[in-house]
Amino acid sequence: MAGIISGVIHAPLTAIFLIAEITGGYILFVPLMIVSALSYFITRYFEPYSIYTNQLAKKEHYFAGDKDSNILQQLNLDELIETEFVPVLVTDRLSNLLEAFKKSKRNIFPVIDKENRFMGIIQLENIKEFMFKPVLYDQISIEELTTKEVVTIDMEENMDSVMKKLEHSDLWNIPVTKGDKYIGFISKSNILSNYRRILQKSASLFNKFYG
Repeated sequence: MAGIISGVIHAPLTAIFLIAEITGGYILFVPLMIVSALSYFITRYFEPYSIYTNQLAKKEHYFAGDKDSNILQQLNLDELIETEFVPVLVTDRLSNLLEAFKKSKRNIFPVIDKENRFMGIIQLENIKEFMFKPVLYDQISIEELTTKEVVTIDMEENMDSVMKKLEHSDLWNIPVTKGDKYIGFISKSNILSNYRRILQKSASLFNKFYG
């Protein structure tokens, strides 16, 4: 009985104590432990999911092992990219940036060249000192204001790599490129929202099957 319970529901401790309690066979604790452990490890080798999680696993809504990594792999980078950032040309002037600012709802501006190659970013907080000096609008170039050493994410990267870059950088939004071409930005908030959505979906499915 202990071997069956341990193997079917992947709960060796439950099997040991339940069978010992039901049968009153406390003197058989050592044999129960051996049988339950063998049953558990042999079953897990051939079938990583218990009878309770097998259906969810087939539908790819149950995550074993490294759950964070497995959930991240469910995220699609294409769907997370935000494209409403207003780009500015590296050859433009500060006056062009101010025009872009009027159209944008974000405080970061991707800098590109005429071939849409990514050149860097401009953060609004870094140009405050120039914004109220109209005499400088046509004197300062975008290239002078551009932060060129920026962490970027390539379209071919997996979500584990993306999360590591987000964790180790001070940026809340990171530019996404394909080769050297600008694509858009990816944000921590968007990833976390989608991560939470997948967890909630998994929880609701689990409750549906076993609640």
